[in-house]
Amino acid sequence: MRCQVLTSILLFAVAATALKRRANLQTCPLLAKQYPSPVGLAEDPTFKAAIASLDATLDGGANVLPYNETNFSLGIFNPSTDGFVYQYHHSDAALAASSYGTKSIDADSIYRVGSISKLLTMYVFLLVADGDRYFNTPVLELVPELKQLASDGWNPEPPNFSEITIGDLAGQMAGLARDFYINGIATGSPIFPIAYTPVYSNEAFALIGVALSHLVGRSFETVFNETLRSTLSLCNTYFTVPSNIGQGVIPGTPLSTGFDGDLGVFSPAGGFFSSLNDFACLGKAILNSTFLSKAHTRRWFKPTSFVEDLAQGVGRPWEIFRRQVNGYIVDLYTKAGDIAAYSSFFALVPTYDIGITLMTAWDPADTSGGVVRDELPNQLINNLLPILDEIAKKQAVANFAGRYINQQTNSSITIGSDANPALKVTAWSFNGLDIFNDVLGSLAPDLDLRILPNELYQESKVGFTSYYQSAAPPPANGTWYLQCSGWIDVDELTVGNLPLGQLVFTVGEDGKAMSVESRALRQVLIRQG
Repeated sequence: MRCQVLTSILLFAVAATALKRRANLQTCPLLAKQYPSPVGLAEDPTFKAAIASLDATLDGGANVLPYNETNFSLGIFNPSTDGFVYQYHHSDAALAASSYGTKSIDADSIYRVGSISKLLTMYVFLLVADGDRYFNTPVLELVPELKQLASDGWNPEPPNFSEITIGDLAGQMAGLARDFYINGIATGSPIFPIAYTPVYSNEAFALIGVALSHLVGRSFETVFNETLRSTLSLCNTYFTVPSNIGQGVIPGTPLSTGFDGDLGVFSPAGGFFSSLNDFACLGKAILNSTFLSKAHTRRWFKPTSFVEDLAQGVGRPWEIFRRQVNGYIVDLYTKAGDIAAYSSFFALVPTYDIGITLMTAWDPADTSGGVVRDELPNQLINNLLPILDEIAKKQAVANFAGRYINQQTNSSITIGSDANPALKVTAWSFNGLDIFNDVLGSLAPDLDLRILPNELYQESKVGFTSYYQSAAPPPANGTWYLQCSGWIDVDELTVGNLPLGQLVFTVGEDGKAMSVESRALRQVLIRQG
């Protein structure tokens, strides 16, 4: 009897150890959307509750520093919703006392946007110059006068514009100084070699403006107006100081706030003006690839370099931040701008198809200038991303999870979810063959099979790509090599030259799946229930 009890205790201990080991197993989600982007945010109860909380927070802070000394406009938008899913405007006493500009801020009020101008400049370049076609073109080919200017200068080692490309300029990888006058660019000294490390440069974007002007044979201001003001109908976006400042947010005088400063050739780097409405239109056009191809947009979102922080990168001219949300990476493509009494922030989050704009202005005599722009995005993003993940997951489960069968072939697939990112395949059989356990299970112990939206289809078709991993314990401290390598094995198994893991759902007008097709197995399975 004593032996039986001891044996039972030992078996229980072994089972408990195994369960604990399984509980510690983890996988590495691929760098991709884990679910289709959420839609209908303005009507979603979870989002509405979050927005009500944000409203209460902003209202509660309106009378304390730094908010009571800052005029600001905040907008959240996504392409599936007209206008904004949220907007908030606040004006301070300095604006009320000002003799210039608007007294009542709304989504058409005009702010200076500082270095966000670089983003507009790059977008104009992409639209006019056939996307990224010229990114590998040496600057000297488009601005040949740089060669003569360099030869006339005193510097024996000026920047090598025969090797510096348009892409280097756009990605802050040209090694040029931060600020200079345009004629001095050719003769000034480089800060670092080309493509060595990111160095923030305003003169790089002044050169991009000159290069595009030479390429199309018109002034950059003309191209800017034709592209942004006419094609995109951004009627409150200006290359230089608006002739009518009635819509301007000017908490002082145009001189004291810097509203009336013209940057001349450096306008492409930091001289533009815009409004919350116009940036929502711009952000939706970028996220939707309305004027660029989707391939061009995706390439534009890719980083050109890392920076000194592991969670940051730099793009053309994106300032890229990486956040962990429920175990997977979400990339934020942002651009900030500062000029005189104005600070702004613009962010796109393709993972959730959402964008954020924050524009601020203050009385230069106040001490809290720029603080709202620095503080509010941190608070907003940290609270918003988990909510968007929750909504996206909830919608994906409602639209795609369930059991799908083909009675004629004795085939089925079951899709569900758990605490980890992405929808999960939990069972899969074809003609009686257990694909999940007998085929895929033989390749990976503790098999974890997930499906990710691949955005290869449109209208009533929604495609997913699957990938499998072996769940494993967390790596030991100091282990770094070949961790999270699931991307290596995507599309490893094919049938008839088609990926086994490609699934295409047919959805109704409500977005809910009615059937799923396994292209590789050449069969359609009908959703049950």
